[in-house]
Amino acid sequence: MAQLGHLAQRVAAILCLLIFQLSSSDSRAHTRISGGTGTCISRERDALLSFKASLLDPARHLPSWQGEDCCQWNGVRCSNRTGHVVKLNLRNTYGYSVYDILSLSTDEMSSSLADLQQLRYLDLSWNDFNGASIPVFVGSLKNLRYLNLSSSAFGGRIPSQLGNLSKLQYLDVSGNYYYHLHMLDLAWLSCLSLLSHVDLSQVDLGAVHGWVHMVNTISSLKVLRLADCGLNNTVFATSKSNLTHLEVLDLSSNLFNTSLEHNWFLWDLTSLKDLYLVGCDWHGPIPEELGNMTSLEVIDLSVNDLVGLIPSNLQNLCNLKVLRLVEINIDASIGEFMGRVPSLTGKIPEEISLLIGLTNLNLSNNHLIGRIPNQIGDLKQLESLDLSYNELSGEIPSGLSDLTSLSHLNLSYNNISGVIPSRPQLQILDNQIYIYIGNPGLCGYPLSKNCSTSTTGAEQSVDEDANYALPLYLGMSIGFVIGLWTVFCTMLLRRSWAIVYFQIIDKLYDKVYVWMAIAWAHLVKKTHDDAV
Repeated sequence: MAQLGHLAQRVAAILCLLIFQLSSSDSRAHTRISGGTGTCISRERDALLSFKASLLDPARHLPSWQGEDCCQWNGVRCSNRTGHVVKLNLRNTYGYSVYDILSLSTDEMSSSLADLQQLRYLDLSWNDFNGASIPVFVGSLKNLRYLNLSSSAFGGRIPSQLGNLSKLQYLDVSGNYYYHLHMLDLAWLSCLSLLSHVDLSQVDLGAVHGWVHMVNTISSLKVLRLADCGLNNTVFATSKSNLTHLEVLDLSSNLFNTSLEHNWFLWDLTSLKDLYLVGCDWHGPIPEELGNMTSLEVIDLSVNDLVGLIPSNLQNLCNLKVLRLVEINIDASIGEFMGRVPSLTGKIPEEISLLIGLTNLNLSNNHLIGRIPNQIGDLKQLESLDLSYNELSGEIPSGLSDLTSLSHLNLSYNNISGVIPSRPQLQILDNQIYIYIGNPGLCGYPLSKNCSTSTTGAEQSVDEDANYALPLYLGMSIGFVIGLWTVFCTMLLRRSWAIVYFQIIDKLYDKVYVWMAIAWAHLVKKTHDDAV
C-alpha cells in the first residue's frame, strides 16, 4: 500500500511538470503570435513602416499597420519560432478602381523591404506601382520561395538579379503589358533550379534568343505560361526534354508562323495535362504526336491555320476533358470528327441546338449523363440521332417530336424514365422496340410495360397515401396541443385541482420507485446466490 502511495505521488509530480511545461510553451507561443513584448523585431517593423510611408492607400487597407507588434498587422505573418517576418501578402482583393489599390507616392519603391531577409512569401499583385521598375533589391531576398508581382503596373526591364533567388519555387510577373515590362535574356532562369511555376505572360520576350533551351534547363517546372510574350521563334524537337514534370504549357498569342508538327513540346512531355496554343499562327495538319500525350486533359488549338482531320489516335487520350478547335479548318463531317475523339463525359450542352445544319448526330458509347436537352428539337434537319449506351436520365424531351426529318433514332441502354411520347413523328420510326430497349424506367407504347399499372399507379398510390396522411398528422398535432393547453389552463384557474394533480403524480412516482428498488434488490440477491 505504501508503494502505491509513493507511485501515485511520483505520477502526480510528473503530471505537474508536464502541465507547467505546456503552459509555459503555450504562453511563449501566444506572446509571439498575439502580442506582448518582443513579438516583432524592431528593425523589421521599421522597414515595414518605411515601406508603408512610400505608398498611397486611399481605401485604408493598412490601418492596422501601427503599434509595436507588426506580426499582428494586416498581410504580415511572422515565424512562431524566431519572430522574423516570413510572409508579406498585399495582394489587392478589394476591387480595381483607383480608390481600391495601393500605389506609389514616389517614382520608386522603398528599398526598406530589403531588411526582411527571412521573407519567404511576397505578393504585391493587382496594385498600381505607376510603371516603376521591379526593384533590384528583390534579388537580395535569398529566402524567397514565392514571388507574385502580377498585374501591378510594373514597367521597364526585369532585373536579372532575380536569378539570385535560388530557393524560389513560384514566380509570376504576368499582366504588366501596359508599361512594357520586358527582358533581353532568360539566362538567369537557369539558376532557379527549384522553380515549379513560371508565368511571364505579357512580358515582352521578343528580343530573347534560345528561350526554349533556357526553359529546358529547369527540370522542376510544372507550370509554364508564356502567353502574349512576342515570341516569334521556336525549335523542332530537342534531343532530350528535361521538362519531365511539366503539367501546364501556355504559348498562346505568340506569332510563330510555322508548322505545328515536330515542335519541341510534342515530344517526351508525357506528364502534360493542359496545352494552350491559341492564336499562334500555326499551320499545317494537327500532329499525331498529340495522341501519345496520354495525360492531356485540355487541348486548345483555336484560331490557327490548321487543316485536315484530327489524328485518329486522339482516341488514346482517355483523360481528355476539353478540346477546343475554334476557327480552324477541320475537313470532316461531324460524325467523322466524333469518331476520332475519345469517350465523351458530362452533359449534352444546350448549345448543341445551334448546329442547325446538322443531319447526323452519333454520341453513342460514351459516358454522357443528365437529361437530353429539349432544345435538341431545334435541329430541324437532323435525320439520324443515336444516343445509345450512355448514362442519360430523366424523361424523353417533347422536343424530339419536332424533328420532322428524323428517320433513325436510338435511345437504348440508358437510364431514361417516364412515358414515351405518343406524337406521330416518333410513332412512324422503324424498329420501335429497339429504340427504347435497356431503359427499365420507360413505359408506354411500343414497350409492353403499361404506364397506368406501373409508374403512374405507383405515383398515384404514393400521392393518395400522402393525401390521407397529411390530415391525420395535422389532426393529431392540433389535438395534442389543445388537450395539453386545456389541462394547463384548468390547473392555472383552479389551484386545488393543480394540487391534487401533482399529489397523484408524486404518489405514482413513489410507487414506481419503490417497485424498481425492490426488483433490483431481488435481482442482486439472486445473482449473488447463483454465484455462491
